[in-house]
Amino acid sequence: MAIANMKTIQRCFLQSQQWIKLFSGKNSRRSVSVSTEKSQERVAHNATHSDAPLKGIKVLDLSRILAGPYCTMILGDMGADIIKVEKPGVGDDTRIWGPPFIGTESCYYLCVNRNKKSVTINMKKPAGVKLIKS
Repeated sequence: MAIANMKTIQRCFLQSQQWIKLFSGKNSRRSVSVSTEKSQERVAHNATHSDAPLKGIKVLDLSRILAGPYCTMILGDMGADIIKVEKPGVGDDTRIWGPPFIGTESCYYLCVNRNKKSVTINMKKPAGVKLIKS
């Protein structure tokens, strides 16, 4: 029992690359019993269901980190069409938040950005600003 508890404590202090290795590939099936297929199918069904309350509403998501992405996640769950704008070259900051990770992306990022379509737009250039405003 003491050895099992020590392994649990040691996992709390792993670096991000160690977490990625631990929870990716073959190890993920042994270490974590998470099935993403069923939850994604259920969410996709909810968002595309014909009686979804926000079906037909389009939302441009320019938010970053926590409150904004969470709010647009709920709108997407209710059927809204969410277009998420990310920074060119690096994408959303939360892609690397972790652990835990699924593959190379953080679970937080994957969860709050479900039901969203992502695009990158450079809003520091006039063409990017024009695209956002159109």
